[in-house]
Amino acid sequence: MDAKSRAAPLLRPSRPTIYLDLWVWIRLAKAAQGGPIHPGDLVALEALRAASRVGVAFPLSATHYEELHAITDPRQRLDVARTMAEISYMRTLRSPSVLVRHQLKCAMHQHLGRPAFRPKGPEVLGIGVQWAFVGEQGRLTLRGDDELVAQMEKLLPISLTELNQWAEFRVLAGPRDEDVPGLRVRGYDPESVQEKFKSRISYEMDLATQIARGAVKRSELRVVVQARELSHEHLPQLSELFAEYNLTIDGAFGTDPRRAKRNRKALSEFVDSVPSIRVAVDLKHHYFRNAQKPWSSNAVRDIDALGAALPYCDVVVADKEMGSLLSRSKVADDLGMTVVTTLPALLDLLPPLVERANELGGDRTGWGNSAGFRLDTPPGFQF
Repeated sequence: MDAKSRAAPLLRPSRPTIYLDLWVWIRLAKAAQGGPIHPGDLVALEALRAASRVGVAFPLSATHYEELHAITDPRQRLDVARTMAEISYMRTLRSPSVLVRHQLKCAMHQHLGRPAFRPKGPEVLGIGVQWAFVGEQGRLTLRGDDELVAQMEKLLPISLTELNQWAEFRVLAGPRDEDVPGLRVRGYDPESVQEKFKSRISYEMDLATQIARGAVKRSELRVVVQARELSHEHLPQLSELFAEYNLTIDGAFGTDPRRAKRNRKALSEFVDSVPSIRVAVDLKHHYFRNAQKPWSSNAVRDIDALGAALPYCDVVVADKEMGSLLSRSKVADDLGMTVVTTLPALLDLLPPLVERANELGGDRTGWGNSAGFRLDTPPGFQF
């Protein structure tokens, strides 16, 4: 077993974890609303509900929020969000910035000897939008005098835990059309986020243009993708970590042109030992190899999601395109993960994960051992 394969299980949480691409959530939501695309979708819906009840985790990612909010119909968003919430319990994968930081430190330990000991892994599974985007747990709380807080909690129409569950579900579902004007007054500006995202698509399209012009040799393509991925997506964080451990990128990987081949190999091996970056590199490398395939927001978001999910989940359900790219790259095999692209294939994999979750016991929802999960609209609210 090589270093790549050994690293993956150390990142995975103890709780059995399955990541579902948005297309799966949409299929499940249609089944929940009484309009399944395929009769087997009803079977899948009930099987995943049952698995989640015994403690199999179905976490959402930051990409899920972004993709769901791109759906313009508030009713559809609400239906899909409800199904996501009922099965995921609003569990989320931690912000990629936190997880990749840990992966980078592990790569530094492996290749450069600093830090001296392998860094302890961060908590991966948490609750809600703040965990997914910032990496910190955020909950609605009551603060003040203990006696006054206790009195206030008694006056709440539902428990504070249930109020938090409902609030997280509403954030996932996004605003109603009639809410948008008031939110804009408070700074709501989804267009600015979309514009920033477009720059990432343009960055990939620029390399596609260079490849079409013959400026990048096919034999050099993966190395080029590695360098671009590290510099464009992760260089500030890597530079910060190197400074923290009194290292420099030039010192670590060399700049002597006489040793260019060796230096490039060292950098390439370093990048490949960072699982999330390796997933992105492999997917983009194979995507670029198809000159007829244009870049889109869906492709970039899918790659983001898989980079976050593959190192941490037992099973990932991807769409057919990304599943095909992953099968060609072999990165899932190297990381010890299973990728499927159909609901029947997922159902075949459920029994041992359900058994593991039953044996694990403990907090099955992520909200505490004694907490249930409800999405009832609080009295006095209209949604």
